[in-house]
Amino acid sequence: MGQSGAKEVGVTKTVGGKMKTEKCMLAKAGDETKIDEMIASGNYRFEIKYDGERGLIRNDGKEVSFNARSGKDIRGQFPELTEMARNLPVGVYDGEIYVPVNSPNKDKPTTSGRTSVNDKDALLLAKVKPATFMCFDVLEYGGENVENKTYEERKEILARVESMNIDLFSAVFPEENPKET
Repeated sequence: MGQSGAKEVGVTKTVGGKMKTEKCMLAKAGDETKIDEMIASGNYRFEIKYDGERGLIRNDGKEVSFNARSGKDIRGQFPELTEMARNLPVGVYDGEIYVPVNSPNKDKPTTSGRTSVNDKDALLLAKVKPATFMCFDVLEYGGENVENKTYEERKEILARVESMNIDLFSAVFPEENPKET
């Protein structure tokens, strides 16, 4: 629950001859004892939390970078998502990587240890248990920094990307009634 704000150090890239650090947007905790008040205020947005690995995708039109929140390059561990990222419009996308559950013994998605496998094993896992990128924010779009746009404006951009029906890419939108989820 909460409002977003960039806090974590992300990935530093050279963009237009200048060094730029891209940061994951992190939620700030709200006071759960005041949930009714928070909903009524309209100042908070509530989204489903996916348990997986945080990821930041950059497609500059020539190259794709794909990094964990720590800044580690994870293109080799998620080749299927790296390929998916080539189909995204030029931009920077912030989201959660997870491998959907298809086992009765597990109750939530996971990355199934994919961040620690070698590239060869990752290719096999990508075919057997492909990951999905659940995108919840857009930091750049079409070469323009959109971090200062409103939450609603960034969600509109995300909806345009979602409408392209790119395999392994899904967008996360706010819940209408967070008390029902």
